Amino acid sequence: MTKTLLNSGSIEAYLIEEDNQKYFKKVVRNPNARDIHQIETEIIALQNLDHPSIPKLISYSLNGKVEIVREYKDGKALSEFLSTGTVFGREEVVDIALKSLDALGYLHNKGILHRDVKPSNLIYDQNKDLFLVDLGIAKLRYFSGTTTTTVGGSFPYMAPEQYNGKSSPSSDIYSLGATLIELLTGKTIDNYIRGNSIFEQRVELPAAIDLNLRNILQCMTETDCRRRFQSCSELASNFQALKQNDALIHLPKVKSTVQ
Repeated sequence: MTKTLLNSGSIEAYLIEEDNQKYFKKVVRNPNARDIHQIETEIIALQNLDHPSIPKLISYSLNGKVEIVREYKDGKALSEFLSTGTVFGREEVVDIALKSLDALGYLHNKGILHRDVKPSNLIYDQNKDLFLVDLGIAKLRYFSGTTTTTVGGSFPYMAPEQYNGKSSPSSDIYSLGATLIELLTGKTIDNYIRGNSIFEQRVELPAAIDLNLRNILQCMTETDCRRRFQSCSELASNFQALKQNDALIHLPKVKSTVQ
């Protein structure tokens, strides 16, 4: 059985059911150079990944029309929940954060930056399992301290340095922070940014968010990337403390990183 999920002219998406298995198929017709590059990036990234929260690559074709087939995960994008007015509680947000960080940390350890973490790229199923999708603009084989040369990401989730074509693991952390803020409040991060210049900007969150969680989210979304958490494992330990209702969290000190 094949079910059409999207047909926007040049891009088509299908749910395929075969031998009691479900697959997601994306087709790009008459692809331009950018389309081919994004699909190739996703293929290269997915080929060598094995993580329960990242759907596996099944097959692909780059002849004429571009096709990619990966595992299909039942569930809804977090953006779908938000579009209906759903907001998430503290416990759920902490759980989503930990599962997202596990997947992102795995990518970073493989030398891959996602660069497009946002609610529509996080799938949440009825068992509360989380899946990270769409590696089309991922940066492959990054090295700590180096810069990328292409702009990638989605407003308002992308970190400020991404507008200048630069990114690092802390850029994905910024995007996840922006996503978590929206899950908690129903509003995107740009509603909470204060300051006239990019150097003065600060995220100010509602007082209803408890102090420890608010401090963590503010550190995740610092304009200055040196003031953010620098690794997913460092950040995950803080969310784990929140999950266990431990009052002791460890916020990052300013790091000297080349961006």
